[in-house]
This record gives sequence, structure tokens and C-alpha cells, in this order.
Amino acid sequence: VFYSAAVFFGLVFISCRSRVVALASSASGGLLLSSAISWCATAKMAASHASARTGTWLDFFLLLVDNGAGDVGVFADPSYDLHVHGAAWRRDRVIGLALAVVLFLIGFKVQLRMLDRADAREVSPLNKALLSEA
Repeated sequence: VFYSAAVFFGLVFISCRSRVVALASSASGGLLLSSAISWCATAKMAASHASARTGTWLDFFLLLVDNGAGDVGVFADPSYDLHVHGAAWRRDRVIGLALAVVLFLIGFKVQLRMLDRADAREVSPLNKALLSEA
């Protein structure tokens, strides 16, 4: 739903804000893909990993976007938490966010490259021939 809304909003304003759309779609796509990968990995490892806690895909998405969401994933046991300056960071959340950032960077770079190629294909009015070739 969030991704569809972001894409729709982006299509409305694509003519003047294409780089903003590339940024928003890459960010939302990175989060969605990262949560889906985490959900699949947990489902595969649930039988062999005692601390794995399965849930719906939405639980995995909420784990990435809401720090107060329930703990799900392969490393759901509190003994796997990372402690930095007295704060506990859930390992599944850290791994999921790191993967989301990597996917965002890849997606944003690909989309910027596509925008640059599209801009290069456009012929500037200053570069057009004044007379057509006969």
C-alpha cells in the first residue's frame, strides 16, 4: 500500500521531480525487499534455529520501521541483542536496516543512471537542425 501510494504520488509529479521519485521509490523498495528477504530467511531457518521467531511479513516490515515493534526473525532471542552505550539494538533489525540501505543505494544509483540516460537522449532546442535534410 505504501509503495503503491508513493509510486502514484511520484507519477503525478514526475515531470519536475523525477529525482525525488527515484529517491522515494528506492527507499521504500529497499525496506520492502529487505523485510521480504528477512521473512523468507526466517521461514527457512525456523526449523533448525531455536531462537527464530516467525511472523507475518508485516511483522518483519514493522520491525524495520518501528523500534517498538515486536521482535521477529532469526535472532529474536534477547541474548543476540547488540548493546551500545546502554541501548539494546535487536540484531534482526540491524541486519534488516543494513540490507535496506544497501538495496536503497543500488536502486537509487540504477534509477539515477536511467534518468541521466533519458536526459542525454533528449535533444536540446539549441542542437536541432534549422533546416530539415532533403
